[in-house]
Amino acid sequence: MTNGDVFISYRRDGGDMVAMNLYQALKKRRYRVFYDIAVLRSGNFNEELYQRIRSCKDFILILTPGSLDRCIYDEDWVRMEIAEAIHRKKNIIPFMLNNFEFPDYLPEDIDAIRYMNGIRTQPEIFNESIRRLCTRFLISKPAPGRKKPNIGLLICLLICLLSLVGLIVYFLTSSDHL
Repeated sequence: MTNGDVFISYRRDGGDMVAMNLYQALKKRRYRVFYDIAVLRSGNFNEELYQRIRSCKDFILILTPGSLDRCIYDEDWVRMEIAEAIHRKKNIIPFMLNNFEFPDYLPEDIDAIRYMNGIRTQPEIFNESIRRLCTRFLISKPAPGRKKPNIGLLICLLICLLSLVGLIVYFLTSSDHL
């Protein structure tokens, strides 16, 4: 099992498209991301989720209007994920969308999220929000990647090499220089 440095928590009704776009944007920037739809396979769902939260550095909580309403129930998955992240002292980043407001009441085990610094975003500024997330909020770093070769430099070196070979051949085969 490969673990992600970034865990994305979201409510399926309302946050699923944002979670998918966030996952793709972070993967494009070479972050190791856990997004349940892309990663989870068969097995013990809850144990694997808890393991992923334990092993992550950053916990992004996607918040849309009403996304915390069901957190009053002990068995609510979003609540259990948040509680585990708080318990494990993860870097929790609320990612708040389109008119999200915290409810008046949150259970004690997750109430701390209302005081955590996060990002307010909307579709028009999503890319800027991702940039801010990566540069100012995430503890995780992108995975090292191979640098793309500089094609211009390679072409220039090839031309120089061919020119040098041409000069050597010219001087070796020219009767005037022998």
